[in-house]
Amino acid sequence: MRTAASALPGETDLIQPASWRDLSALRFVEQACFPKDSWPLLDLIGVLTLPNIVRLKAVCDERMVGFVAAELKRSKGEVWIATICVLPEYRQRGTGAALLQVGRQAQICHASS
Repeated sequence: MRTAASALPGETDLIQPASWRDLSALRFVEQACFPKDSWPLLDLIGVLTLPNIVRLKAVCDERMVGFVAAELKRSKGEVWIATICVLPEYRQRGTGAALLQVGRQAQICHASS
């Protein structure tokens, strides 16, 4: 289900919600972006399944090329960005900015529900 999708500037890519089904792709992106300190498998499972987490992926040609996860701290009115990453070959295209922008919109929707 695509509850939050947006075209990236000048691209045909989409920003979509991520789920546990994206575990393998997220693991690849994390390891490519953070080769020395990528998250362990259990942390990736957690970020894809825990409540109060906004998790979005950037997709190009049906491939995850970026990811952002943010924890909603409703009681404090805060959002904590746990991770954001974009594959090196997809950087400088506005992908990270698009992830943050759609994430902000998703956070506002979560806050009002």
